[in-house]
Amino acid sequence: MLRKRTAFVVACSLAALALSVPPATAQTRAFEALDADGDGALGRAEFLAELEGREGLFETFDADADGALAPVEFRDGLYATWDRDDDGALSVSEWDRGVDAWFGEDDVELEVGQWDDDRNGTIEPEEFAEGLDETGLFAGLDASDDALLDDEELYGGVFDRADIDEDEELDEDEGGLLDVDFSLFGDA
Repeated sequence: MLRKRTAFVVACSLAALALSVPPATAQTRAFEALDADGDGALGRAEFLAELEGREGLFETFDADADGALAPVEFRDGLYATWDRDDDGALSVSEWDRGVDAWFGEDDVELEVGQWDDDRNGTIEPEEFAEGLDETGLFAGLDASDDALLDDEELYGGVFDRADIDEDEELDEDEGGLLDVDFSLFGDA
């Protein structure tokens, strides 16, 4: 569990990192670090090349180390990364940061009350599993439709979710998942 916490922080937006740096500056710096050729856009190959050299998200989610994520591995891994204080339950703020990072702030109409069945103010693993299943996130990332995700499907799916205008490039102002701290994918 400690490795999960030190390897990456999911759903840590650049705005949250901006304790000492204004949000626009933090987002610009993160984007420029990923934009290897400096053309102001991040293509799919550029994005995937950046992630290839990182050990983090996929390896952490892949509990049985077989090179493929089953739905339960994806769900459990996602839950663990959203649970920033590692207390075994998601607070509303943890859930909100996770939803914003993985679904986009404005892209979905998800309400925490729909996930918190017992209305106790936290989302337990069982509630999370049910809520996540209803979003279709795993199926949407599973391009091969084999009920498993490989690293290319996971990272390619993240790229596709961020590519709002579907032009195969991420522009600095495209928003979406570019608002996420890319350290969530592990150490470079």
